[in-house]
Amino acid sequence: MKVLKWGKQEEYFFALDIGTNAFKGLLWKKEGGKIIALKTFLRYFKELGELFEGQFSEEDFVRKAVLKTIEELGEKDNFLKKLQYIFLSLPGTVIKNEIFFITFEREASAEKITIQEAEALVKNIKVSAQKEIAQAFSKKTGILEKDLHFLDSEILEIKIDGYEISQLVGFSGRRMDFAVLFTFLLRYDLEKIRNIFRNLNPRILKISSPYQNFVSVLGDKILSALFLDIGGKISHVVVIQKGRIQRISQFLGGGDEFSQTLSQNLGISASEAEDLKIRYSKKLLSENVRKRIGEFFSPVIQNWFSSLKSTLQEIQGTAIILPPNIFIFGGGSLLPEVEEILREGDWNGLPFLKKPEVKFLLPRDFKNLGGESKVFTNPQYTPLFLIPYAKPKIF
Repeated sequence: MKVLKWGKQEEYFFALDIGTNAFKGLLWKKEGGKIIALKTFLRYFKELGELFEGQFSEEDFVRKAVLKTIEELGEKDNFLKKLQYIFLSLPGTVIKNEIFFITFEREASAEKITIQEAEALVKNIKVSAQKEIAQAFSKKTGILEKDLHFLDSEILEIKIDGYEISQLVGFSGRRMDFAVLFTFLLRYDLEKIRNIFRNLNPRILKISSPYQNFVSVLGDKILSALFLDIGGKISHVVVIQKGRIQRISQFLGGGDEFSQTLSQNLGISASEAEDLKIRYSKKLLSENVRKRIGEFFSPVIQNWFSSLKSTLQEIQGTAIILPPNIFIFGGGSLLPEVEEILREGDWNGLPFLKKPEVKFLLPRDFKNLGGESKVFTNPQYTPLFLIPYAKPKIF
């Protein structure tokens, strides 16, 4: 991959967020160090008249969604003629994030680390960690190591003899501990993505998981927090401590389960159930209808909360104290049951310093974000607005 630097004073870009049941687009420009939102777009896959299961089994279908997004954002507008690259975010069923911890011991512990030694160390650490992740993933899923493609790697933390440092050069010591974040996917899915975009303009500039961008997006606003992205089929958990990503996990469960419950209980189609759920979230229904739907949703939200706590208990097993600030976003966060159970649910047995406080993470909270858009206050668009903060690389 070739790393790009922001060159021109004003450049136009396109971000596409493909989820498990919807796709969103953002047209933006880089101007004077700021990200200026120009247009946004959201469509559910059901609106294309076909079923999408969150996998890239139908290239033509996903290609149709991409073309629809580009068309809706204004293909004939003058600024789109300047558009060359696309930032792409993929669903959790396709793209994976793993944080790997690895220890290395230096023989010449008294000598200070040179630039040459630091470069060699980082390279060896990433190669070793990547191989171990591939082996573990293969053992867990049965997928061969050679069938994985690693998109990116980032060192999150370095310690020498127990002391955290920001860089290797100039330090001495024996025991070195590294935390490395890897982003990867199957080569099979990668090839399908390439086929989808092969004859399209713009080119793919970056395929990423938006969670890599939290620190650059929020800066010093939030040094320690727990983030919940509640999507259609999958919910993601990201733990940040002292401005560093500590864990990224995911579990099955999201907004689709609520839609399925309505479909089953009321005998309506999946499309009708999704529309009813959206109207319920927006409080557009009568009190009696809302109460009845709330009864349907009660066991679903309890199951979701149990899955969340199980995921946090796994994180707890790695000796992490959970920060008491919880930020929620994603389409599923719009359901009132989600915020309510996070505020009032039983957190006993989990290592929170105090009872968690729950807030929505909105695009308007991001630094260096400009433009005017009504979606700045909509948490469903938060994952989309994380994408432009990714470090650009030609894919």
